[in-house]
Amino acid sequence: MYFKGYAFLFSLVVLVLFTGFSGFSSVGASNEPHEDFVLRYDGKKHIYDVAKNEPKSSIHTIEHRYQRFGKKGTPAERAELLGRVMELGFGYEEAFKYVFKNFDVFVAGVIKGVSRPSKDSKISFYPNRSDMFDISREQVGFVVNKEQLYKKMYIEYCKTGKIDIEIIPQVLEPRYTYDELSAVDNLKAKFGTYYGSSGADRRHNINLALRQLNGMRIEPNEEYSFNKITGRRTEANGYRKANIIINDEYVEGYGGGVCQVSTTLYNALLLSGADITEVRRHSLPSSYVALGFDAMVSHGTSDLKFINRSSLPMFIKAYSTQNNIYIEVYGASSEPDFKIKRITEIIRKISPAPSKTIIDTAGEHSGLVNYTDETAVLHYAKDGYEVNAYLEYYIGSTMVGRKLIRHETYKPQQGVYVRGAKKRPLPPLESEPLTQIIPLLERGVAGV
Repeated sequence: MYFKGYAFLFSLVVLVLFTGFSGFSSVGASNEPHEDFVLRYDGKKHIYDVAKNEPKSSIHTIEHRYQRFGKKGTPAERAELLGRVMELGFGYEEAFKYVFKNFDVFVAGVIKGVSRPSKDSKISFYPNRSDMFDISREQVGFVVNKEQLYKKMYIEYCKTGKIDIEIIPQVLEPRYTYDELSAVDNLKAKFGTYYGSSGADRRHNINLALRQLNGMRIEPNEEYSFNKITGRRTEANGYRKANIIINDEYVEGYGGGVCQVSTTLYNALLLSGADITEVRRHSLPSSYVALGFDAMVSHGTSDLKFINRSSLPMFIKAYSTQNNIYIEVYGASSEPDFKIKRITEIIRKISPAPSKTIIDTAGEHSGLVNYTDETAVLHYAKDGYEVNAYLEYYIGSTMVGRKLIRHETYKPQQGVYVRGAKKRPLPPLESEPLTQIIPLLERGVAGV
């Protein structure tokens, strides 16, 4: 109903506008019979036959002086009518639509035939294959600025009484091309850590987290969270209990070992040139990485976050061997292509407090000790450190830059021994059997 009312109002306004108007003056066009309208593209002609398209509105065919706005109207008269419609506040497309029946449908069809969307080159990553990347070809797109096209047609029609225009579409470049994406199969960085002495549950947690990372695509300028990628370390998510650090002590907790994965990823990202936006240290030194280069993660308190600052995506391959875990980062080479080294500078060493011995009264360590004369080591004493961590940038063998990335302090670890709480029972007295003692006594008595 809205559109019908709008069309009626439009027709009424035009009718009132032209009531009492007795004629038109020339507007730069001859009164010769009108030719077909032609839109050209890519060697093809698209023709709109003016004579075969009757006027869109009955206003044009009223049986008196307005009849000339119909099929019998001259280009000059039609051009004048276009201008008067636009004076009412309508645009170029609406004016042509009013004066020339189905012309908007004709133009829309031509534009549709010319236009096509661009298609990015697509890359798929299969980290477990020998040929890890599949890349498709891109396609350039085209788009026609409809408003500019109608304006151009209006200007030409008013000047010449004809329309014969070459459509020049705007080119839509794809975001990624095949040549660009082909560059991302470059190994930017690889980092590994040792986990050969880990127990079965810790190894399980590590490999579970590695599977969450393996095959990951890192888009440019998006921030990623390790905690979101690997999920909460809960039994429901498949994690098992293993040693974690809480309150500067090693205790059992779900997801023990995952911090080794986040640390390995952190170092691989550093070496690839990625931007680290959040990283936290452990309170105690880690045995599997240099000081200042660990990355402790815990939901709600600590995360590893990072951004790919290059213009192309990067990809993660994460896997393990019998004794080591590895993370590889693939992406296009930077310009210039720096080689990055990690450097730890020890500022001072912090000695631990004297070792202490606890008595296992609750029997928690019965597998190690039971009696007061038995002692075992729970935690060896370890020094703490204050350190600076640097990245050094090399081109060839020449260092061209050095950047301090972290200043960290790790607490020393007090040595802890455990002793059993029970007194060891005395062994039974050794004695001769009575069967041997009685005959001796009898012989002694007899000899008296």
